[in-house]
Amino acid sequence: MKAMPRKHHYVPQFYLRGFAVDGKRDGQLWVLDKKAGRQWESTVEKSARQTDLYRVELKDGGDPASLEKILSVIEGMFAPILQQTIETQTLPEGQPFELLLNMVGLMALRVPLLNSFSKHIGSDLLRQLIRDLVATPESWKAVDDGVRAARTEVPEASYEEMKQFVESGEYSIDVDLGQNWLPRLMIDASRSMQSHLSRRRWYITVVAPDAPDLICSDNPVSLTLTPMSISSQHAGFAMPGTLLLFPLSRRMALVGSFEGIMLPNPASEKTVALINGATARSAERFLFTPKSDFVWRDRKKRVRHTADLLALVRD
Repeated sequence: MKAMPRKHHYVPQFYLRGFAVDGKRDGQLWVLDKKAGRQWESTVEKSARQTDLYRVELKDGGDPASLEKILSVIEGMFAPILQQTIETQTLPEGQPFELLLNMVGLMALRVPLLNSFSKHIGSDLLRQLIRDLVATPESWKAVDDGVRAARTEVPEASYEEMKQFVESGEYSIDVDLGQNWLPRLMIDASRSMQSHLSRRRWYITVVAPDAPDLICSDNPVSLTLTPMSISSQHAGFAMPGTLLLFPLSRRMALVGSFEGIMLPNPASEKTVALINGATARSAERFLFTPKSDFVWRDRKKRVRHTADLLALVRD
């Protein structure tokens, strides 16, 4: 039997091809690493992938590549819908439209950002638990007695020393939720996600011929607040006053809002910069761009370029 590839694409290749200039699997595109503050040329096939990302641990000799295979089948259903939407520059109707929204939901749930987010939340919860354990001398004594009864080594430190150490926050926590956590979250969250997406009003904006390209990221579904938002800080998929932005290709984006707010169509350089700015901010780490230089809009509504972003992330 042919071995399944261990390099799993968290941004599917059929979608990422839309951001390569020639639109091919081996098409050239640029990768910008926000954490490292550098940029390099790559290909669709070699970008947006991670080893064993969707590998699952099954009992009774189950196939550890089962989730990756299921995702491949689902992608096979999404690909022609996306291609038809791009070619016709119009939204599909009926079941094809539902499949397109399913694609948007899955793209928001299958990215590495969820894994790092869960570890961050788990770490915060454990820190709070540890603070509770040293809240009083009695609470710490109960822990200390229990650990010693289990014949586990404990640090020879007084309650005051342990409390001071915990309150300093100068320690790290590594949370391992197991390889099966991400698939479970994807399945559970997709049910509620679809209801929120279906209540938005959707349209397509096409980039004007003289405007620059749209970009993609490792978290390509982004949200941005509108003047109608009830929040001044956070945007959510179910929150009114938000625009959901999803670049379909380097020349077209899907936009959805509860209020029917519309961006200019065709999209000018300023509109492209607005969408790219939201894409760049939502990215966990990597941006995938057709060319080395792209435009984006900062929070002061200024149109900036790649060099500005690299300078910002390097500071």
